[in-house]
Amino acid sequence: MLILGSIIFTDYAIPEQIQFGGRQALTVHKMIGGGRIIDAMGPDDDDLSWTGRFQGSLASVLANQLDRLRASGAQVPLIFGGRFYKVVVADAKLNFQRPYQIPYSVTCTPVSGPNAGGFASVVQTIDALVSGDMASVANLAATFAEGVG
Repeated sequence: MLILGSIIFTDYAIPEQIQFGGRQALTVHKMIGGGRIIDAMGPDDDDLSWTGRFQGSLASVLANQLDRLRASGAQVPLIFGGRFYKVVVADAKLNFQRPYQIPYSVTCTPVSGPNAGGFASVVQTIDALVSGDMASVANLAATFAEGVG
């Protein structure tokens, strides 16, 4: 499962791989005689990048959602492989081939490291996604009912 903000990636949209990790932020003090004092300042996570393909009847909708997410600059959850990050979509490239086939690449910059906020944040995020979907369904049903009546 891969979730970015309100986008749930499925089928071909799921990437084959997402590279994660980073480095340790270090300050190295070089002493006379060749000695060193190294201060470990904490983790410095790399950007998270992947590619995939939106395919099917919702391809254009998902591509537009991803592009709006990039344009907003909002901090959103990224969930994959049991890992939870808060990220900003730094870069999204969408290659419109057909309305039902849109290859993409995305790069996210972590605001907080993996699993910050823990399980409770993941549950809240999933709960918010389901609540948002339920509200959308209710709005569509109301719109449909007005059109029929």
